[in-house]
Amino acid sequence: MKNFKQYLTEAPRISKVFHNSPIPISSVGKDPMWFTIRIKDGMGYYEALKKESGDAYLYETRFTGDRIASLLNKKEEKKLNQEMIKEMEKNLSPLEKKHGVKGEVVPNFWEKYVEKLVENPTGREVSKMDQTKELSKLGYQAVLYWDYDPRDSNKDLEAFLIFNPPNSTSGLKEVKKRK
Repeated sequence: MKNFKQYLTEAPRISKVFHNSPIPISSVGKDPMWFTIRIKDGMGYYEALKKESGDAYLYETRFTGDRIASLLNKKEEKKLNQEMIKEMEKNLSPLEKKHGVKGEVVPNFWEKYVEKLVENPTGREVSKMDQTKELSKLGYQAVLYWDYDPRDSNKDLEAFLIFNPPNSTSGLKEVKKRK
């Protein structure tokens, strides 16, 4: 029971999330989608999008998932690596177990993932990334990582990527649209 209590205190908890779009949307898409976890960050992206494309829409929804992979620091990345290794070791063949072959995580696995994510791939491209596949296999519905702050390019903010929005969100509503 102690481990479960520890998990609850350490696990990121996120409820309302915000998504920006240059076009009106009526529902979340099936491909991975980006969100912010604070309205002020959503407004920053809203303003940047409005300047860039001329149209901007800001939506709010509720994240209903219960497993978020956090890549906000090295300690959290190390925990994910350990979890992946345990899962890989469960799937070793009897021959590999007999000879002591252990699962390993590729060096910089998570750093490379964040680098790819900040390059603004499409949702479909994200779903094909090895890291997304691994996180999904481990039961994660979303990942939290550092991305640029649209209000100040010298700062970062937490970006929130949901892998399967229809299964992990509810109640999409428009918060702000361009006038």
